[in-house]
Amino acid sequence: MFGNTRLFRCGYCGHHMRLGAESCGACYTTSPFWNRAGFWLVCAATATALVALPLLLL
Repeated sequence: MFGNTRLFRCGYCGHHMRLGAESCGACYTTSPFWNRAGFWLVCAATATALVALPLLLL
């Protein structure tokens, strides 16, 4: 169900893009960095570390 959800638009041609797509399916322009899965994994790991660090220091 959620795998076909297109959340982002290509900045060049306006084509709807899926989350995690490396490039646009219509014009093959590379996607912005926030549309890639690695970006969100790094954000989640950083947020987890920022929350856990003060708890570990107590």
